[in-house]
Amino acid sequence: MAADYVAFLKKHAWFDFDFIGPLKDVWTDTGWWGPNPLRKWERKYMLTSEYLAKAGYAWVLRFGSHATYQEVIERTVVWVDRDPAAPPAADGTPVLHDTMLDLPRYQAFQEEAFALAGRGVNFRKIAGNDGQIMLTLLGSDRGLPETGARLLYTQPILTRPGETRYAVALTVPQLAEALRRFKRANIRVEHIYDY
Repeated sequence: MAADYVAFLKKHAWFDFDFIGPLKDVWTDTGWWGPNPLRKWERKYMLTSEYLAKAGYAWVLRFGSHATYQEVIERTVVWVDRDPAAPPAADGTPVLHDTMLDLPRYQAFQEEAFALAGRGVNFRKIAGNDGQIMLTLLGSDRGLPETGARLLYTQPILTRPGETRYAVALTVPQLAEALRRFKRANIRVEHIYDY
């Protein structure tokens, strides 16, 4: 269940997760008796309480979110400086013209952004925005090398001594070159906060 939940969170809001399915599994996949029955009953009680509480809270948030906002759109439109599938010109220079692409959001957006940047494509706009975009990076607690990004805050990773999370902002047109620079410097991009 934990692995399914983590994978789900990379693409969807947490309150859209099905907590009732894992709750049913708690009661159907394990018996009442066996080694350490008191421990089995304790786990059934704790997991039942947790999943029911999360399912109820998720329902309230989902209801409120859907009543206030439109349904979540899981795709976003980006404008890039060239068609990523177009071959370069005969002299090796890329053929430049703006191209509109339809990309997934959330974690899948990050994967697509790295793939496009790796092909030399540069972003012009993401969901109509060409202003600031935020990223979180994971790197050494000795600081980041010059990235061209504006540092917003730092947060030490307490469970991994020597590692720090850096929240940075840069403009959309700077994004692809920054991703290429981060990759060369072995700076891990934790998340790109697409619009």
